[in-house]
Amino acid sequence: MGHLLDAFSGWVVRDVAGDKLLLQTGASGLATTSVNFAHVLPDCAGPRYLYNLNGAGLAFYAQFASGRLLYTKIVDPGYQVNLAIASFEQMAEGQDLSTPGVCSNVSNTSGSIGVAENVPAGELNSLVTPLRLE
Repeated sequence: MGHLLDAFSGWVVRDVAGDKLLLQTGASGLATTSVNFAHVLPDCAGPRYLYNLNGAGLAFYAQFASGRLLYTKIVDPGYQVNLAIASFEQMAEGQDLSTPGVCSNVSNTSGSIGVAENVPAGELNSLVTPLRLE
């Protein structure tokens, strides 16, 4: 799955296409979640963006959803990037990410966001739990 970074909190680092991804795990496997994408255009048009949670950029924080790893490569530790956000797209846990989510237009919203990377990782669906150190 990856290299253990913090056994107490369950953080591992996984190499994906040359990117180091930070993933949260536990005895029951990878944490899965709903996903909220930001869009710089109204009506959830254009590319999907994710909030910057990458700190110094040594590894990129990734979410595991629907057999895919989602992350952004933006490195903005001081949160100086401040893009206007025009809409949010909410994807339910387990929803096919190739389908549209629930879209909400917003105003007066901005944030340190970067274009979302969407990498297949179906092999992580078949992890045998409980996960344990060896």
